[in-house]
Amino acid sequence: LRLFLNVVIGEIIISVFAFLGKSGAPITSLPFVMLELVVAVLQSYIFVMLSVTYLAVAIKHDGDDAHNDDDHDSIPDTAINSGKA
Repeated sequence: LRLFLNVVIGEIIISVFAFLGKSGAPITSLPFVMLELVVAVLQSYIFVMLSVTYLAVAIKHDGDDAHNDDDHDSIPDTAINSGKA
């Protein structure tokens, strides 16, 4: 929602200054177009960082039960090889 509103409000501001400038529309709206490009790059960076942070937290392994092979260590190798488990 925040990204959508940033884009829409930026387009509205550009449209208003282009309308107010009439014949000089490119000159009056150019600073706002440049500002919108900076805002777009900043929003992209923020979105990527938030996504990476979310994925890092979602994928993070606690280590408590990730590689708990203690159950397999208690069975002797001879019992596994002979089929008498």
